[in-house]
Amino acid sequence: MTHTGEKPFTCEFCGYKTVDRTDLMKHRRMHTGEKPFTCEECDFRTGDPKSLKIHSSKHTGEKPFECEDCEFKTADRSSLRTHKRIHTGEKPFTCNLCDYRTRDRKSLAVHKRKHSGEKPFACMYCEYKSNNRSDLTLHVRIHTGEKPYACEECDYRATQKAALVSHMRTHTGVKPYACDICEFKTGYRSSLITHVGTHVRELKQHPFFLDPLVVAEVSHIGEQEPPSTSPEVASKACV
Repeated sequence: MTHTGEKPFTCEFCGYKTVDRTDLMKHRRMHTGEKPFTCEECDFRTGDPKSLKIHSSKHTGEKPFECEDCEFKTADRSSLRTHKRIHTGEKPFTCNLCDYRTRDRKSLAVHKRKHSGEKPFACMYCEYKSNNRSDLTLHVRIHTGEKPYACEECDYRATQKAALVSHMRTHTGVKPYACDICEFKTGYRSSLITHVGTHVRELKQHPFFLDPLVVAEVSHIGEQEPPSTSPEVASKACV
């Protein structure tokens, strides 16, 4: 069946198709909310036995799979295999519709759905659909109110890990986002974007802003990965 491309197992909730019966059973749990696999140490429940195994390692601290090139450790062999490709630069999974390449099969599957428009992951509470499981998981928490990521320093809880990481900076004082024009630093990317906007407004008041090279440089300030401002622009900004 895998050779012919046939996908005989179909989800009755959203039409998702797969070649594997076990995969369909796991997918259905996204709709039913069934979580038959439970942790013996806490109240964690999941619909995926692999997720339970990875979760359990948080209690035992066991991470038997180690990277030979850095200090990375994991409880999951496949995660180590994917991680190693960061060092080798290997991207064996390629899209047959564009030049996209990636280190892992899951990312390729999500990418291909951008071409097909397929959104197999449907919310059981509303009409929301997604092309990847992770986005659906985050969305469902809007309905359930679940906030699994808890701060160890206070009673703050979050629906996603990134929000907790950002919150923790209020305790640690870490400020990884730095302005390329002045000494301003912050723990939040949104704050940096707002701050840099003040420089952009100031720069536009100067005649040198008519210089095409300066315009090209400044126009990128405040993007997701702000490039370092050239010494020439920085010196003019301080005039």
